[in-house]
Amino acid sequence: MTLATMNERFRVIEDLWKVGSAQEQEEYLSELTDMRLELAKVSGPDTDGALWLKRTVDRLSRNIAVAQARP
Repeated sequence: MTLATMNERFRVIEDLWKVGSAQEQEEYLSELTDMRLELAKVSGPDTDGALWLKRTVDRLSRNIAVAQARP
């Protein structure tokens, strides 16, 4: 998956996770985890963009996990 594709998919998840069911949120977390692993492999001229997106993915993953932990 290209960096641009990951960025687009991230934006979709960012827009939808709050209205998603608990199951959908789990799926989003799984997808974000996979995305993070892919971002770790990016090198060359896309490294800065990948690092920024990785940090943003981490932030959203934490937000989803915190929301799921709430009763």
